[in-house]
Amino acid sequence: MVRVRDEKPAATAGFSTPSGAVRAAHLDRVAVWVLRAGVVALPLAVWPPGYDIFVLPKLALLRLLVLTLAGLRVAAWAVVGRPAWRRTPLDLPLALFVASAALSAALAVNVGVAVFGTYYRYEGLLTIACYALLFWLAVQAIDRREARTLVRCLLLGGYVVALLAAVQWAIGGAAVGAGAGESESTFAGSLRAASTMGNANALGTFLALLLPLAARELLAARGAGERVLATNVAACLGLALVLTYSRAAWAGAALGVAIVAAGPAARAARRRPAAAAGVALAAAAGLGLAAATRAGPGWFGTALARAATLSDATGGSGATRLHIWHDSLPLIVARPWTGWGPDTFGLVFPRFATGDWTPGYSIDKAHNDLLQVAATQGLLGVAAQLWLLGAIVATFWRGRRRPGAVAFLAALVAYEVTLQTGFSWLPASAPASLLMATAIVAWRPDPAPAPAPAPGVRRAGVIAGLGAAAALLAAGLALATLPVAADTRFRSALAAQARDQHAVALRDLAAARRLAPEESVYAAETGDVLLDVDRTGAPGRAADPVAARAAYEDAVRLGDVRPEVRERLAVADRMAGH
Repeated sequence: MVRVRDEKPAATAGFSTPSGAVRAAHLDRVAVWVLRAGVVALPLAVWPPGYDIFVLPKLALLRLLVLTLAGLRVAAWAVVGRPAWRRTPLDLPLALFVASAALSAALAVNVGVAVFGTYYRYEGLLTIACYALLFWLAVQAIDRREARTLVRCLLLGGYVVALLAAVQWAIGGAAVGAGAGESESTFAGSLRAASTMGNANALGTFLALLLPLAARELLAARGAGERVLATNVAACLGLALVLTYSRAAWAGAALGVAIVAAGPAARAARRRPAAAAGVALAAAAGLGLAAATRAGPGWFGTALARAATLSDATGGSGATRLHIWHDSLPLIVARPWTGWGPDTFGLVFPRFATGDWTPGYSIDKAHNDLLQVAATQGLLGVAAQLWLLGAIVATFWRGRRRPGAVAFLAALVAYEVTLQTGFSWLPASAPASLLMATAIVAWRPDPAPAPAPAPGVRRAGVIAGLGAAAALLAAGLALATLPVAADTRFRSALAAQARDQHAVALRDLAAARRLAPEESVYAAETGDVLLDVDRTGAPGRAADPVAARAAYEDAVRLGDVRPEVRERLAVADRMAGH
């Protein structure tokens, strides 16, 4: 009785009651549901009214998700009266990787591009920091059981993306025509599925990440219902991956699935060696017969033709990559320690290119993740990234006997293998950050219970903490909506320009530039409208060369390296008499 009476004054003086812990638990539960929704929604996010329909909405959702989770974390700290977080072996190398990006951005050839990234890529410092924060905040919110739930949420989102990819291929394939060449969107007259990613290689990277997880779900399924569901998911993901015709993604997914299946296959071979050998021979014979006779649906034959190009690394896009890698080396040597700044590769590469390797297109990525990091963040960034990868492997090794541990490693291996002929890009990299968080939680022991509320938590501290949380939520909403609103006005401006409504186009472009002043594309388009260019790029009668020149100069200053922008700047300069 005395103890009860002693506790009551503290309860009335502040918030150090069990209700503080209850409130924190409720906030943590909300964070879990926010994560679940974000995991499903991130790969599906699109915004048809905008010009960048696919990538910018995912960037907006990523920012909103990160700042919402941060706000909930700060609010939970406020009600218990003390900050408390779970540490992981990845914290230090991940922090150093972000720090190297920040240093590179401060010393970048173009600070604006290094911070915000280029249009349609957005892989600047802010996005890199978002990846790291998403990982860290997810680790704070989940335990091992929730990690598996998040994996299934990720598979759910991927399943819908894969279904849309198959529908897209079936409907859009007829419109491709009979072109036999290889491009970003076609191969051998067949459409390369891109689904909600907007790019076939990005979709391939995302699906390669998921297939080892789907394979594990299939192998771990219990009962006919679970097996049918898991088979359906794995088959749909696999078919969509094939329809991307992304060879790197195929290789990554194959390696990941092989890692998952190796243990069960070895155990099956030891128990029934004759049956295992028969199944393997039958599968190999069936695939060989199908390849020889070209039997099967059209997509299968196209996939075989695509796979055959793996034997020739010096042809097609493989040759292009070899040239880019070769020319990237002197670019890296020119700034070996801090690099040129995140996402600035496209600004610098033309100085070092020894040929026009992609006629009509600008090269803005090294198409190898280690080379890309070396070019943009220097050897400091590469060292941090290698440390991060090593910490991931070491953490797996310590927790390798935990359920599902191998599947998490296999998924991350598939992702990394795919990146070595591609690059980190938000449609796949944001889900990969979430998967990395679930893997670390699954590999490590269960976290300690949350701390009890601190004694003497005052109302003022709680109010201040909740105010900070509200500010983070408001910032997340602003950072999510402003760039999408700007891009929507940009698309409206393009439509108005096509109707020769120049005044309306300039009004919408001005609004877009106010909402997203960092976007060089909006400034360049303003210059086109002011110069009254036609489809050939020639100025029209209503040209205002002085104003157009200023807009083009803004575009160049903001990092637009497209040759046509500089050409039109020169035209406006001549017309203005400079």
